[in-house]
Amino acid sequence: MIYCNLRELMIQNNLYDYGQLSKQTDIPKETLQHLAENQWHQLKREHLDALCRFFDCKIGDLLEFELAGNGELPA
Repeated sequence: MIYCNLRELMIQNNLYDYGQLSKQTDIPKETLQHLAENQWHQLKREHLDALCRFFDCKIGDLLEFELAGNGELPA
């Protein structure tokens, strides 16, 4: 499963307002909320680019892949 670490990046950068992040990245507030809550289904490349630029991070800092609980790839 792929997880988004947006909430953690926001906390590390003392940023607690999706509206402020939305204004600075041109990503809709609702999209940011879905990412932070890991309730997203797709990501736009432009959004990934904007977030990595804003937080000055690599894609691996923003997204994380974990195997299923049994150590196998999900079906």
